[in-house]
Amino acid sequence: MLVPRIYDAYKGPLAAIRPDEIQMNKKQIKELTDEELLKEYKKIKSTQIIDATLIGVLIGILIYSITADNFSYFFGIIILYAVYKLANKNKYQKIEIESLLKERNLK
Repeated sequence: MLVPRIYDAYKGPLAAIRPDEIQMNKKQIKELTDEELLKEYKKIKSTQIIDATLIGVLIGILIYSITADNFSYFFGIIILYAVYKLANKNKYQKIEIESLLKERNLK
């Protein structure tokens, strides 16, 4: 069974994933060594800083367009959707890695 995925900048437009691929990803995370797990955690933390900056810029653009009377609903929906996607990008992978770090007493 294929699960459609909306455009993802890293995977390409209209990519599709199978549920067994999600399970494989979880298994791959659990099979990482301690060093690799810490590197993944650092990578996710640095990605979060970049995402937070982009979210701030997008919200700033939205507020400016509203105050400058240059607001269109289509533009606003696109920006809000981009903010939503950035906020939820690596949510489940981060939770999985943090739980493994606590389990292995690395954090």
